[in-house]
Amino acid sequence: MIWPPVGGALEERLRAGDRLTLIIAPFVKVDALRRLDDCGDGLRGSSIVARWREADLIAGVSDAEAFPFIRDRGGALYVHREIHLKLFVFESGSALSTSANVTGRGLGFVSPGNIEAGNWVDLGMTDWERIYALLEESRRVGETELQKALDYVQLNSRPQSPLPALDLFMASKEMTIAALPAVSSPNRLIDLCLGAARAESPEEARMKIHDVVLYHLEACVTREQLLEQIADRFKNSPFVSAFVAFLRSRGQLRFGEANDWIYHNCEDVPLPYRWEIKSNTRVLYDWLAYFFQEIAWHRPRHSQVISWRN
Repeated sequence: MIWPPVGGALEERLRAGDRLTLIIAPFVKVDALRRLDDCGDGLRGSSIVARWREADLIAGVSDAEAFPFIRDRGGALYVHREIHLKLFVFESGSALSTSANVTGRGLGFVSPGNIEAGNWVDLGMTDWERIYALLEESRRVGETELQKALDYVQLNSRPQSPLPALDLFMASKEMTIAALPAVSSPNRLIDLCLGAARAESPEEARMKIHDVVLYHLEACVTREQLLEQIADRFKNSPFVSAFVAFLRSRGQLRFGEANDWIYHNCEDVPLPYRWEIKSNTRVLYDWLAYFFQEIAWHRPRHSQVISWRN
């Protein structure tokens, strides 16, 4: 068990070089983030999921200022209004499951601190499936959402009951970056699912979990049945259908044009593996060429061009 100050265990792990990739907690204060950011690689590139209910923001148990802080470190802030768990996930696949929120009192960075506890866990496949399902439901905070939150706090600074609703996100989330396949090819995914191959790294193992959850793949099926499941769910996903329609209308796309389309049409969500748009677009190219006879890509000179062939 980890006893107060819980934050000391996090700092020790960060100083040892294990990167903190994901924080899930209802309450997130910027002062506590600054303390964690001073250790090792800090919060560079980390994703944070907070609750941001109306009462949380008015009471000040979560800071809207957490958004620009984590953004400036190459990370992202997300909102999930139903979370109560507190989980600090490291790149190694270990996580601290604790009662402590990301606040000075919760992590024991101020005195007197809260009496909190936690324990280290090694995340297994089932854990990643549950985490990924939670992440898929989360919504990313941008400049528009930040300003809405700041305006809401200012307009409702005087106590009132009940508080008016805060509608941060206007559009429903239909297409996300998480709808892209992660494993390098359908055959590689099938080999990993059937045990014909072992993941080459913890990163690839999490990519496999991502794709299994994304395509709702069933266990104990044959290779042919698994391929049929993947083909049907990949080709009929809203993201792939929209991209294929765009490609067909244009005839061909340069690599930069495809990246721009992804950037402008898909909402980001936190992922249980490292996301880099260029490498994932290349993976998408291979999946499209595998499942669509009309699609091929080639590399003339310095750009990868994907084409629709009538």
